[in-house]
Amino acid sequence: MTSNNNKNVIIGIDLGTTYSCLAVWKDGQPIVIPSASGRTMPSWVSFLGGTKKLVGQKAKDQASLHPANTVYDVKRILGRSFHDNVVQDEMKHLSYSIVEGRNGEPKIQVCNKNMELSPEEVSAMILSKCLIEAGMEIKMEIVLIAYTLFPFHILMPFPYR
Repeated sequence: MTSNNNKNVIIGIDLGTTYSCLAVWKDGQPIVIPSASGRTMPSWVSFLGGTKKLVGQKAKDQASLHPANTVYDVKRILGRSFHDNVVQDEMKHLSYSIVEGRNGEPKIQVCNKNMELSPEEVSAMILSKCLIEAGMEIKMEIVLIAYTLFPFHILMPFPYR
């Protein structure tokens, strides 16, 4: 995509459970902005110790080396309590640990148990990576962000799996 001369650009982000995608509104239609790994970016974050982290394809690629510190499918537990049946079921299938927070919310435990993050914090890391890549692609700094998230379980109250 070439440089955009408009002062205002609309960026759309689909924060997906497994993959995220972003697009820019151009000439009356959405145009998907490819990430470094292709049309979509894996919704994965890997913590390598200290403040170092990988987001997207790089995180997914090295997940087998650091399974307990690589977070994925976080959207499944977003907006739920720790004791929710979905959270309890997900815990059986994930390579990382989920613990109960002070207010009964799920917290993701990473980096040799030295850090606990909320699903919202991990989602923000994925969104930040998307925005950085979008800004590089459209060659503009993104200064205003409006984002609305409706986890699937809010729209569909029946068990989904």
